[in-house]
Amino acid sequence: MSLKRLLLACLMIGLSILVPRLGQAESIAYYQPIIQRNIFKPLWDIKGLGGSAAELEKARLAEEQRQAELKAADEQKQLEAKKQELQKVLFLSGIVYNGKKYSALITDRRTSLGGNYQVGDIISDIKVTVIDADNKTVTLSDEGKFNITLKVGVNP
Repeated sequence: MSLKRLLLACLMIGLSILVPRLGQAESIAYYQPIIQRNIFKPLWDIKGLGGSAAELEKARLAEEQRQAELKAADEQKQLEAKKQELQKVLFLSGIVYNGKKYSALITDRRTSLGGNYQVGDIISDIKVTVIDADNKTVTLSDEGKFNITLKVGVNP
C-alpha cells in the first residue's frame, strides 16, 4: 500500500513541476528563451530573432558560398589523394607497337595484374589518353579532372 502512495506522490510532484500555472495565459516574454534557442532556425539567421530581409538574404548567400567553397576544397582533396594513390600503384612496364597502334603494358600493383592498354582503354577508373613512344610515357586522364603521366621503368 505504501508503494501506491509513493507513486501517487511522485506523480503529483511531477505534475506540479510540469504544469505550474495550468490555465494561465503566458506572455510572449515567457517564451522568449525558447525562441532564442530555436534549433530549427536557418544557419544564416545570426541575430536569432530575424532581421531585415536584406540582411538575412545577404547572410544566407554568404553561408551558401562558404558551403560551396568547403565542398570544392573537399572534392579537390579527394582528387589529389586519388591521383597520388594511382601514381603509386600503376607501373608502366613498356610500350609496344603491333604494326598499327601503340599499346602500353601497365601493371596495377594492388592486384598484381598487368594488361595491354591502348588509347581510350580504362584502367583503375581512368582513361589512357596518350601513348608517347618517343618519350616512353603514357598519360592517363580522369575525365579532365587530373592527368597522370607514367614513364617506362620509373617507380614512384
